[in-house]
Amino acid sequence: MRDKRPRRSAPESPPRQRSSAARRWWIALAAVFLTGLLWRVAFLGRLFAGPLANHLQGDEHVYWDWSTALLDHGFHAYNPFFLGPLYPYFLALLRLLVGSSTARIALAQSLLGSVAAVLITDSARRVSRPWIALAVGLVFAVYEMAVLFDALILMESLLLFLEALLLWLVSRISTDIPHAGLFAAAGLVTGLAAECRATSALVLLPILWMVFMAHSERGKRVVSATLVLGAFLAATLPSVVLNARAAHEFIPFTYNLGYNLYVGNSPRANGGFVAITEGLHQAAVPSEQADGGAEADGREFLRKRRGLNLSPGQSSSYWSAQAAMFIREQPARTGALLVKKALLLLNHSEVSQIESAEMYRRFAGPLGLPFLGSFMFLGPLGIAGAVLAGRGGRFGLFLRLYVLTIAVGILPFFVTDRYRVHLVPPMVLLSALAIEHLVASLRRRSAIDVRRGAVVWVGAMIVTALPVRGDDARMEEWTNWRDVGTRLAEHGDPTGAVQAFDRALEVQRAWRFDRDPDPAVAQSRALLAFNYGVALHHLRRDDEALQWFCAAVRDDPDNSQFVRTLADAYRATGQQSASDSLLRELGEMVGGEPQALIGEGWQAMREGRAADAESLFARAVQADENQFGAWMALIRVQVERGEVTEAKGTLDRASRLRVPPTMLWAHTALVAAAMGDSAGARAALDRIPPGSSAGDRLIEGVIAQANALLDRSGR
Repeated sequence: MRDKRPRRSAPESPPRQRSSAARRWWIALAAVFLTGLLWRVAFLGRLFAGPLANHLQGDEHVYWDWSTALLDHGFHAYNPFFLGPLYPYFLALLRLLVGSSTARIALAQSLLGSVAAVLITDSARRVSRPWIALAVGLVFAVYEMAVLFDALILMESLLLFLEALLLWLVSRISTDIPHAGLFAAAGLVTGLAAECRATSALVLLPILWMVFMAHSERGKRVVSATLVLGAFLAATLPSVVLNARAAHEFIPFTYNLGYNLYVGNSPRANGGFVAITEGLHQAAVPSEQADGGAEADGREFLRKRRGLNLSPGQSSSYWSAQAAMFIREQPARTGALLVKKALLLLNHSEVSQIESAEMYRRFAGPLGLPFLGSFMFLGPLGIAGAVLAGRGGRFGLFLRLYVLTIAVGILPFFVTDRYRVHLVPPMVLLSALAIEHLVASLRRRSAIDVRRGAVVWVGAMIVTALPVRGDDARMEEWTNWRDVGTRLAEHGDPTGAVQAFDRALEVQRAWRFDRDPDPAVAQSRALLAFNYGVALHHLRRDDEALQWFCAAVRDDPDNSQFVRTLADAYRATGQQSASDSLLRELGEMVGGEPQALIGEGWQAMREGRAADAESLFARAVQADENQFGAWMALIRVQVERGEVTEAKGTLDRASRLRVPPTMLWAHTALVAAAMGDSAGARAALDRIPPGSSAGDRLIEGVIAQANALLDRSGR
């Protein structure tokens, strides 16, 4: 079948002109790469100079812990995969190459993102003129969410690169003479993308359509399709084998299908991500078992709160059945949710899942080029290009199918910035096609085509600008102020944190979130109250802190961290019976066992039972390796008991986790001072950022203890 893409009728250029044009195009691609890289480096410089430096949240923690487990155990997998496995393996390899600095990881991912921009630019050249391809390539190089995700410890950077590579391969299949290597490469890259996010496997459908269109002979179609599918299976078979070995179940990619389906189709669903469990959203991570992402699969919640002891595959089936029940019982609401998700997918605003882009703008300045680097600019152009895709030949039609496939892979679940960003690479190419259509229409002086394109673009602008989010946007403003306060508190600025929390409370009262009975709103209120209480405690305003800890538990009574902290606060004020009552409840909560052990450990320390405290803290970190406070308490107990060798071993184990830097360096100084290494102790103290320990009585006490040991040694 002939490619219907418009071709210019100019005679073929002589070899010298073609060589000159090729050199100019390579220069243009180099400009795209450097633009993307320099913009990203500037953003990283601002990001890592502020309070978000080395900050990991939600899934970022999961991926980091998973990669740490792989490095510690020789890339051996113990658990089946709840989250896509390719990124943590890639992250582990990156850490071997560049070290475990999050800044270096972000820089390496930024290089990958800049290469992705080059691939998209070269792909755009196949549906538009070189100058149009260069223009849209530069827009993608400074697209705000691509820049942000390259800086985060999330799979999006790797997946965007794989998607850009796949589009580049298909662009060559559609416009060059296709050969076997291109089809095999397309299948392999699709398989790798599916190992990041399983719904990427759906892209096989438009690729197989392209196989059909690329060949007129049946035999060639069969051979090319076999190459695509064979390479895809070669990339995905390892996860099937590893899952079968770990879970003794058939899990082709991951077992999060049912969980994510219920997030998007449940009484709490609002189109974005919502928590479907009460209490802690992530369960305890037992030591040596931090791979697979199992802490986020909800199985501990099902076991403790609903009495269901399910295997990984059974838990996915359970959540799928819950979603199916909701859909059957509330078809009207399900339909309304589907429409809202479709509009969110094309909306100008970004729906956050972990932390919003606005918070990063607040601390690190612009993410991308204002307006031009946003979906408000790119979305309408991409929609217009999708409508006009038939004029882009086989590749244009493939892009339309590709976008529809991605949308189909998102809409049954929920829409977030992490999902929507994967529409951007094909939308960039469709934008190039739209601009090409406009330029060609103007040159032909075809007023009808210009008007038709303008109407489509205006309609797309209206759809993109619709105020779809409503209360969700106001809630994000509220939680943004909460997150700003939390980050300031983590970086030793409790006074600034309290001011941010006060601002969050003003928004909470203004929009009446303080009276909203919705469980998701109540959990957000509880987190704000808890973090506010911690900041007040650092400022020695303990009476006020106790009130906020009470408020946190009142709004989220199943959060084991909140309950244990309130129990500690009660005990510190002499309310022993209230404290004991709360501690008895911890065993039935998600993540409750390590929290109970920590509470008992603190009590043993207060009572001078150092040996008991050591045992309790050791059991706590064995049950949940992410309890950083327990790791540090264990180090202090071991130093107090003169077990400096054991303390050094504990410090080495903890340092491989994401312990906050100030906490880690203070305890490094303590251990070094206890071992008589005054130079090492002073070097560690010098690495603590000025003012970062202000108001944190625990860290200040550790620093004072280290200095006392140094003074005692006279060195």
